[in-house]
Amino acid sequence: SHIATGNLDAASADAGAMLAIARRAKKPAMVAQALNRRAYVEIRSGRAHDALTTAREAMAAASRSRQPLLEAIALVRLGEAQFRTNAYALAARNCTRAARMFKASGHAAWEGRAWWGVSAARSGQGRVEEGDRAANRALALARRAGDLYGVGNAINMLTFHEPDIAKCMRLLKQALAAFEAAGYAERQGVITHNLGNQYNILGLYRR
Repeated sequence: SHIATGNLDAASADAGAMLAIARRAKKPAMVAQALNRRAYVEIRSGRAHDALTTAREAMAAASRSRQPLLEAIALVRLGEAQFRTNAYALAARNCTRAARMFKASGHAAWEGRAWWGVSAARSGQGRVEEGDRAANRALALARRAGDLYGVGNAINMLTFHEPDIAKCMRLLKQALAAFEAAGYAERQGVITHNLGNQYNILGLYRR
């Protein structure tokens, strides 16, 4: 919730408290869950390199816990940290693996979020068609699961290589509406920035 509202300091404090409790309990599943949350905070705080280490620790703890869902979440966190540090091939591989694990366990929302990671990685590689296919797959899964956060992220990805500015702006407004409905002020800021870029391209600076 703190991440959604953009209060990253509070989110970081909570993730730290979670991890301290988990380590005292000496339960690998709790440690994995706490590390997954800390990795997410680090990513949203612009500390993707830190998140790489944290996500790998989360994977190790999840493996000890023998809970595939926690391991798959750690893979998504690791994949996002990797594509944000330009390790696109590794990110695509890890997010694809996570998507398959989520599909096997019937977690459609998380499967969609994993395909969003694949889309971002393929976009970074310049593999546009593959990226758009992954984004459309993510969007379909997010809509099926009612995951508005996932809907917003997937639609935003579909704008990355869209040459039609009018279509791009329609998509961005759909993404903004999804994030507004989900209560993600932090993601709304990202979409507002992207809309501003489109107005800038058009020369409509006052917009």
